[in-house]
Amino acid sequence: MVYGIIDEVNFFKIVEKITDRNRSSLLKFCQQILMTYELKENCKK
Repeated sequence: MVYGIIDEVNFFKIVEKITDRNRSSLLKFCQQILMTYELKENCKK
């Protein structure tokens, strides 16, 4: 059980590092998805 907890902590630390490094690119990516989605929604109306 202890090993599982350690693995989870390490996993979250790795995820935090990845998200910190790629946060700006992820935000841009999400914004692009939102923009294309909004454009599609506007075209439907």
